[in-house]
Amino acid sequence: MEFIGVGLSMLFNSILPHLAKKMKESKLNKIAIHSDIDDFRREADLLESKLEDAYSRHEGAHKAKLLETNGNLKNLCHDTHDCIHQFTRRGSMKITEFTKKIKKLKDDVYKLSKDTDKFMDSVKEQHLGRPCRYATSSDFVGRHKRLAELQELVHDLPGCWQEEPKVISIVGFAGSGKTFLAKEFYESTEVGVKFKNRTWVTDAGSHAEVAKNILMGIDKRGNHAEDALDLQRLCDSLRNYLETSTHQYLIVIDDMKRWNMWNDIKYAFKDVKGLVLVTTTIQEVANTCSQGINSYVYRLSPLDREESLELFKRDWGHKGDFGHAEKILKKCDGLPLAIVDVAHYLQRQGELTSTRCNDACSNLGALLVKVDDCELERMQWVLMNTYTSLPGAIRSCLLYFCMYKRNMDALPKRSSLMWRWQAEGFVDRKTGCKYLNTLINHNIIESMEVQTDGITKRCRPHGMMAEYISKISKFEKFAALVSDPVEMPNNDVRRLSFEAGSAADDGKFSKMDLSIVLTLAVSGKGCKAILNFKKYELIAVLDLKECTNLEHSHVNYICKLVHLKYLSLGDSIGEIPKAIGKLIHLVTLEMSTNKTVKVYKDVLQLPKLRRLIGRFIMLGEKQDGVLYKFLEKESVLETITGFVTKDGESFPKLMLHMWKLRKVKIVCDATKENATCKKGKQADDKEDLTKAIKEFLLRGTDTFQDKQNGQSCSLSINFTNNNGKPWAPPLEFLKCPGSLCSLKLHGGWGLFKCPKQFTEISGITKLCLSHTTLEGKDILASLTNMTALEYLKLVEVILGPLTIESGTFQRLMRLCLVGDTIPEGITIQREALPHLVSLHLISQAPIFKVEEDNQVQPQVEDQISEIEDNQVQLMNIAEPNKVVGDQISEAQDNQVQLPNGCLESLREIALQCGVNHAMHAAWERAAKGHSNRPAVLLLPPNA
Repeated sequence: MEFIGVGLSMLFNSILPHLAKKMKESKLNKIAIHSDIDDFRREADLLESKLEDAYSRHEGAHKAKLLETNGNLKNLCHDTHDCIHQFTRRGSMKITEFTKKIKKLKDDVYKLSKDTDKFMDSVKEQHLGRPCRYATSSDFVGRHKRLAELQELVHDLPGCWQEEPKVISIVGFAGSGKTFLAKEFYESTEVGVKFKNRTWVTDAGSHAEVAKNILMGIDKRGNHAEDALDLQRLCDSLRNYLETSTHQYLIVIDDMKRWNMWNDIKYAFKDVKGLVLVTTTIQEVANTCSQGINSYVYRLSPLDREESLELFKRDWGHKGDFGHAEKILKKCDGLPLAIVDVAHYLQRQGELTSTRCNDACSNLGALLVKVDDCELERMQWVLMNTYTSLPGAIRSCLLYFCMYKRNMDALPKRSSLMWRWQAEGFVDRKTGCKYLNTLINHNIIESMEVQTDGITKRCRPHGMMAEYISKISKFEKFAALVSDPVEMPNNDVRRLSFEAGSAADDGKFSKMDLSIVLTLAVSGKGCKAILNFKKYELIAVLDLKECTNLEHSHVNYICKLVHLKYLSLGDSIGEIPKAIGKLIHLVTLEMSTNKTVKVYKDVLQLPKLRRLIGRFIMLGEKQDGVLYKFLEKESVLETITGFVTKDGESFPKLMLHMWKLRKVKIVCDATKENATCKKGKQADDKEDLTKAIKEFLLRGTDTFQDKQNGQSCSLSINFTNNNGKPWAPPLEFLKCPGSLCSLKLHGGWGLFKCPKQFTEISGITKLCLSHTTLEGKDILASLTNMTALEYLKLVEVILGPLTIESGTFQRLMRLCLVGDTIPEGITIQREALPHLVSLHLISQAPIFKVEEDNQVQPQVEDQISEIEDNQVQLMNIAEPNKVVGDQISEAQDNQVQLPNGCLESLREIALQCGVNHAMHAAWERAAKGHSNRPAVLLLPPNA
């Protein structure tokens, strides 16, 4: 049974050994107590299984009631765990009192189970899939642009009757208007003229039932009863009909949830004239349906601020001060269904006032989980079905997001988030990525920042889902985000996250029971009560990176929290004490600071430590054989990002013995203040570091690969303020045998000259070179032999001119080019980068060109420069010179070209957010002329 993310057996297994020890010490008969606890667990298991099964067969208020029951069950489980925990603490509870409480809890779970059975017997069973009614025409405010884009796609996509079917997939969060947009398109006059054969079906029932519904909708005169539900025969009949028809077909499959269904029926649409339009909330479904060259994935964006306000005004229906609605509209997060439901709710309250809008904003979560007479019924229906469609363990991971603020600076990083999930036992090392990807794939969690390699870096739940899970989380005592100084969570909430200013009042938290807290995160100042780490008995996750008044005395107490698995500290801590060696269960130590932190070698002897994140420098006496032996035989340390080595301090020698190390970052600090050692010592230091890196490369080969966890090696070296003095970087390792998956090199390389063949290290798929002081064209020329390369990032002060030649980088999927100044020109020849999916160009005005018949047009940049110089001289004139603007636009259109047959796999183009409007518009026009119509994104600053 899943227990708020942690398996119930796992939760009780963590506390039952303490109970067994306590019972043994008391020398009392424990048979009755163990029997009651076993009965409780068995009944709780059975009840949760019933509830999970019932979610798929009930809707509306019935499902809300089942969710309420599930919350009550989890609270009973919490109470049972706390009762056992309290009893095991010395002097906290007598055996007689403990026996009575356990028996009562067992009786309560039996009663809850019986009441649930009665409820389910009293209501009619309902089938999942009851659609929300279509929204009124006002719901389409702000969607005219999207409809025009959809219609344009139908015209622009190539070849309606090529071998692969033509499929447009509309994908987005539930309630974003996908079905309504498809309906508007389906019923438009232009579509009616072009597509004489049309039908609309919903993805419900078996694959054969869907195929039969399509066939019966297209061939209204045919008799297909004989086809029964034989999928093969139905698809054959559908294909035969479409092949003999003189009209093009349009088939809409609404709310598709199964990617394998499309694979089963798609052959019926090959080599015939027409279009399939799919709506879905699941990204992998959209990708599967629209993978051919005739197809396109259309991501439906939320309404912007102006569109949201316009929709709210129309559904409000009369005049008012709509400035009051700003806050509630922000929570609706551009979701049309939410805006309409909230507008109708506020209509029923009376006049639109600041008080009513603020009350609605504060009570939004409660309104969404209301069991009877829900006043936001359609939005509740969408959120409940989305939430309950997830497996229990993934639901717990989703609830965990309620502890994070929604501003960009506080959004969780992917890695830290999953490490916290692991520390609490929600996921193991394999399922963390899988669960997060499921949430992103279902558009429940949206990516807010994406790395160069396409992996989500920061993410958050959509606005209405955030409100929904926040309320559920508090009801189930799962977690609370304390964002208001006057707001105080219940005493028995298991996870607490304090925003800045909300943890400063000692009086509000002095009586809170902190012994049961599993996760604590503090921003800003923490009061004495909250930072009294003697009180935390079960805590596994401690995030204090934003705590402003954390002191070294606090860290001494933190080092006594024996259950701690994840620890994050911030700028106020510059040294980790030796006492860290007592945290025998610690898996992750993360120092979220840019300054160097001193750490003793004792941290390396922690038996379960896997990750050291920060900028560390090693302290301690001369290393002995005991530590070396531990690192070789017992250490599980896999990631160190990173260690600062100046004057060759002990880390390189230690690294030689870290046989399980798979990811390492080394900062070679050779600044003047650290350049005090003798030349002989410098030579020894360089030799030690070179040797350590060479050994690390050998461990990256297949012989040393960690096959069980599928891990490969990653190396990052930062040559800080080097400039070749006082000692040159040990770059000779590039010519050594070995294997890496990822290599990052940062800093001036001094006299090092990039050789014709950059490296002999094999297996590198991801390469990042930054501020090497070499010319971009020389770097590119040396990388062409790296045939396995999939991701490449170059960061230089002066990047261009660059030419990517035909036939090079055949496996490269993502390319990021960053110039501190405007590059002189980037040219991509035809047949280069055939598998490139993502192209990032980071500068104020990226100069980019695709060669036509191998003829370069270098004069374009000069044209733009000359025109922009003229434009600058006109800036003080009252009326802007439109002719000059048109000339720039024309020149930039000539400059930005993506002709068909080049970069055929391109799906995404990312520019710096500060790029001028004319250049951005030129890229968008170029993207529309490309067969894939790649998305043109503006990256946030410092992305």
